Amino acid sequence: MSDGDTPQPQERPADDASEGKRQPSWNVPEESPPRHASPESDGAPAHGAVPGVPALPSGAGDAGAVPGGNPAEGGRRPDGESARPDPWVQEEPVEGPQTASEDEASLRDNTGEESAARRMRAETWYGRDWVAGDVTNNYYGSERERLTQAGGPLSASVLAECDRVHALTASDRRLRDRLRREPLVFLNKRAGTGRRSSGITALYGLPQRGRPAARVNVLDGAGGLRAVMAELLRGQGHLVDASGMGWVRELGEAQIGQLVKRLTEIEATLIVLTDEPDGSELPWPPDNVVWHVPPQPLDVVAHHIAAGVYAVDGHVDRQALDRAGRLVSDAVAASPAARSWYEEMTSGASTTPRAAVQFARAIAQWALQDRKPDLDVLISVYRDAQLVELARRLLRESGESDSPLHQSYVLASAVLDRLPVTEVINAARALADRLYKVERPTGTTGRKVFGDPLPTRLRHLTLGPAGNGGPAAGAFSVRMPEPRLARALLWVVWNDYDSARTPLLHWLMEVCAGARTLVTQVRCAQSLAIIAAEDYDVVYQEVLKPWSHSRDLKVHRGAAWLIEALMATWQGEGEQDKVMRLRARLRRWSRSGEWQQQAVAIRAYGTRIATWFPEDATEALRIAAADPWERFDSLVEHALVEMYLQGLEAAVLGEMCLWKAFVPMRAQAARTWVRLARLRSRPSNGAPGRDHTIQCRLAEMGEDFCLTADAHASLWALACSQPESIQEAWRVLSRWEARGRVRPELRESFADLVRRLELDPQMKDQTDRLRSYRRMWVKRAAKNAQEEQGER
Repeated sequence: MSDGDTPQPQERPADDASEGKRQPSWNVPEESPPRHASPESDGAPAHGAVPGVPALPSGAGDAGAVPGGNPAEGGRRPDGESARPDPWVQEEPVEGPQTASEDEASLRDNTGEESAARRMRAETWYGRDWVAGDVTNNYYGSERERLTQAGGPLSASVLAECDRVHALTASDRRLRDRLRREPLVFLNKRAGTGRRSSGITALYGLPQRGRPAARVNVLDGAGGLRAVMAELLRGQGHLVDASGMGWVRELGEAQIGQLVKRLTEIEATLIVLTDEPDGSELPWPPDNVVWHVPPQPLDVVAHHIAAGVYAVDGHVDRQALDRAGRLVSDAVAASPAARSWYEEMTSGASTTPRAAVQFARAIAQWALQDRKPDLDVLISVYRDAQLVELARRLLRESGESDSPLHQSYVLASAVLDRLPVTEVINAARALADRLYKVERPTGTTGRKVFGDPLPTRLRHLTLGPAGNGGPAAGAFSVRMPEPRLARALLWVVWNDYDSARTPLLHWLMEVCAGARTLVTQVRCAQSLAIIAAEDYDVVYQEVLKPWSHSRDLKVHRGAAWLIEALMATWQGEGEQDKVMRLRARLRRWSRSGEWQQQAVAIRAYGTRIATWFPEDATEALRIAAADPWERFDSLVEHALVEMYLQGLEAAVLGEMCLWKAFVPMRAQAARTWVRLARLRSRPSNGAPGRDHTIQCRLAEMGEDFCLTADAHASLWALACSQPESIQEAWRVLSRWEARGRVRPELRESFADLVRRLELDPQMKDQTDRLRSYRRMWVKRAAKNAQEEQGER
């Protein structure tokens, strides 16, 4: 039997019926002391009397000092009316506002979704590290890229440069062999994989190379087959990009035969670039199809550096390529930014040839200037420029009838990168509806239900399993071709398309508030942080301010994660004024008389913000824990657990040792301890299963741990005796014992814990239960010993 399915002993105390039921702090049984009397009246130490633990702020232990009014609304009471409930009057319980969901309030184990959201919040894809807005805003690609993208004949110099820097791929030989036999070839692969370069160099390398006239023409495929045939020139090669165009998929045998006949008559060749998904059955004759194989990123880097720095008379030889490789090694060793980009290209991540070209250009410029410039700055400039240009290319309209559906899919996949494809589809349709209202305020035209299929909308992405660990794990997810392209897309939309600002902002708010999973909500909050880093005042007025008055729990969580992401974005130099401004607002909310703002602040302090401002977090949680209407109990518990996971172990455990001495905070300390005692991690020695983190730390560190053995036992005694935590506390304690049977090194510390529990005054009403559990544990240990002996 697993340790998670521990049966409960038969002996049950009489107070089990009240487990998990919180009583209002002013509805106190007659035999109990007043809940909100001073700590001294209950025998508790005075403020600051716990050694090594900071004192409570003024008013934190005094329930009446907490701002507030109507228990249900969190507002102020009328003048002349006391804000403190009379502890001596038996009042009817007043149902307060719901600040936490049912799952958050429960002590049950989570499903792993919280862990997935926590890992995603720690990512830095949304970080703001643009070098300069004017650099990225004015960059539109190199001269050669613009010439090869434009229509018409390519000059001899452009063709020669393309041929010189081209890195041969596994499919180039097949393409050239096919062109020698067939005048028409369909070169299939997703855009941005180097297929255009392969097509141009293949046409340039045909036997009639060296003709004085330009012999490679780039055609426009938007006009369809008839327009392409009209532009064919005798004795020359042609390239047409038909990616995502319906006419190329609808070509029949007769039309292909007619096109081949025309090409044969004029002694011309034609390469048609297509982007059908990998593994799909192509509608064209197999003899006319070549599947493009993208070049290796490092090969692209080497060829471009060799051509730009080490080529002799325009010729790239093996010696030039070797010198280029050594230069890349020197650059990676000299620059953290170059090393990071290099590792992305070599780690198997989806890196486009265009990104490799930008990497090569940065290093080439560094070498040509005698390695004097700051390479980190050069890398950032070229990388940001490449991302912005790629984002602009993806956002360009693909046709009047298609706008803005195509852009909606691009933006939805950027915001929900690595999330399930169904989430992207639903979000894209919602954004498209908003953008349609901007383009056609008086009405929208109909859209074909069975128009372009879904792969057409997602052709700029790759699909893979959703490995986020959440409930959607195993489903197909979208993956952007560049790790940071998602951020660049949002930046470009916000800065280049003013008409899209309001629909984009409201759409992100809508998706965040209606998210079905926590990871979706994290992505939306981080996307809003990208915009807020540019225009904080707009995001505050349109997003944060309305959310701080909302009663929606999802909105509170999204606001907290937005603030966390924004502070993380502003952690660099020159942004401290903005951080302090946001910090001050969060402090005001934590003391606000409006419970919604206080709830957002508590959630925010349960993020990495607590590691940046631990004093603010501790003080805010103390105020919330002493709330007379107990509106934030679950939020405070979760915030303390998150602070513990962020490395603030001593601060959190010190607070709990302090809180257990004060009646208003005692139940929260007990429930928080249960949540902490339940945390698990993989054993460092490679043993099977998962250890309970605190149990393992106590056994390994002993007195060096930030919690003494007596304080440890006292917290367990509190949790095992408080009605709000008693059931789950005994269940977790039994799991600790079961883990000790698997890990012998944990047995001694657990036995010491049980001995201390027997002597703790808080356990006087739980003596029978403890004896019952000990008998059960002894029987299990004996049974396990017999089983082990039988196996031997």
